[in-house]
Amino acid sequence: MSQETDELFRGWITELKSWADWIEIYHDGSFNLGKEIPLGLENSYDGVLIQNIGIKDNAGKDAFGDDIIEFDNTDIGGMKGRARIIYEYDRTLVPAPGWYLETKDKRILKQWPFGFKIIGNYLENPELLDSE
Repeated sequence: MSQETDELFRGWITELKSWADWIEIYHDGSFNLGKEIPLGLENSYDGVLIQNIGIKDNAGKDAFGDDIIEFDNTDIGGMKGRARIIYEYDRTLVPAPGWYLETKDKRILKQWPFGFKIIGNYLENPELLDSE
C-alpha cells in the first residue's frame, strides 16, 4: 500500500500491479502515472487515479476509493463485516452521487459504520473482501 500522507490522489499502475511513485495531473483531466526505475530513470504507465475521500479510519489512516475496510458495530445493534469503498452515481441504486460501501455480494450500504479499519485496497488485494 502507498505511504500514508495527506495526498489527494494516488495512482495504481494496472500493468505493473503496483502503486505509482509519482502522478502528473493535467488541466484537461488527463494524467500520467510514473515509476522510478534503476539509474534514476523514470517511465510512465496507464492506470487508475484513486481519490482520497476525505475521512480517516480509527487509526488516522486516509481512506481512498477502492480501499477495503473492516467494521464491527454489533455492540450498538449494527453490522459487522468488510466492504469496499466505491463512488456510486446511479440514482436507481443510491439517493445521491457519493462515496458508499459495497459488500462482497455487491450490496450497497448507504450508511457508514461508526468506526472502521482500512485493511487493504481492492486493486492490490481483492481477496481481502471475500475473507472474513
